[in-house]
Amino acid sequence: MMGFRLDIPRIDEQIYQDIMGNIEFILLNPTTGGKYTGMSDDVHASRALHWLLQIDSTSSYPVRIATYGHDIERAVAPAINPNKYINDTKYRQAHSMRSADIIGQLLYPYQCRKKISFSDTDLIKRLVLNHEIGGINDVCGGQADKVRDSDTLANFEWADSEPVWQSYPHRKLKSMLKRKYDLLLPQHRKFVQDIDLEHSLIIKWIESWVNQS
Repeated sequence: MMGFRLDIPRIDEQIYQDIMGNIEFILLNPTTGGKYTGMSDDVHASRALHWLLQIDSTSSYPVRIATYGHDIERAVAPAINPNKYINDTKYRQAHSMRSADIIGQLLYPYQCRKKISFSDTDLIKRLVLNHEIGGINDVCGGQADKVRDSDTLANFEWADSEPVWQSYPHRKLKSMLKRKYDLLLPQHRKFVQDIDLEHSLIIKWIESWVNQS
């Protein structure tokens, strides 16, 4: 049986660095003022990439690009306003769709110049689109789970930052972190305990969830 033939070329090191640099520029120069309290978009993106490499040090360039750019819409006006949605699920869907669209626009010139394949462009967009939920129905060959879980680990660090801890209701933070913890693949939950956390209450939450697992 003839296998599916991926178009070429694949992403090389120079193109990877160029794409990452363009994403970094957008994150460092947000036209929205940034969404996060206590952690800028570029710091969160860098921490998510850090955790991806802890989860899988051999992760491919498309997975790394998707992880670094998963929240890019929050830096590009007009960012999705969560207050306009009836619930958090609808907001996260809209946020993921817009981030995937922006990533697609960023990658399009590379694809036109044949510096990146259609397959890789499509994979990156699908990974970003599914970064909140992961690999439901084996989306992206399980790679979406890695992107989602890297984002989750970075979100624990975000929640632990002092401005967030002081300004967000702790009940809301606990609910958000518990939902994300429950989505982590079992083999990735160990990384939560490797996070250098300052607030003892978050540590207690994690300990209780680990004991319930």
